[in-house]
Amino acid sequence: MSETFMDRVRVLQKELRTRTCLESPDPLGAFVIGGHAVGRLTPKVIAVLRQDPILTQWVGERDPQTFTL
Repeated sequence: MSETFMDRVRVLQKELRTRTCLESPDPLGAFVIGGHAVGRLTPKVIAVLRQDPILTQWVGERDPQTFTL
């Protein structure tokens, strides 16, 4: 039986939910774009993003627990 596009989307969606619900061993900070929380990031990822020369033009508040664009 051939898998339809929507069947595949549902399978991938379920897999992503499973992976994103795993507890992180590191504390997570907020990832905010345009005033909307869109996800959570580890402190290491926040530090790397803050060093990006292009992103630094757009970075908002400097709360160490939050990365805001």
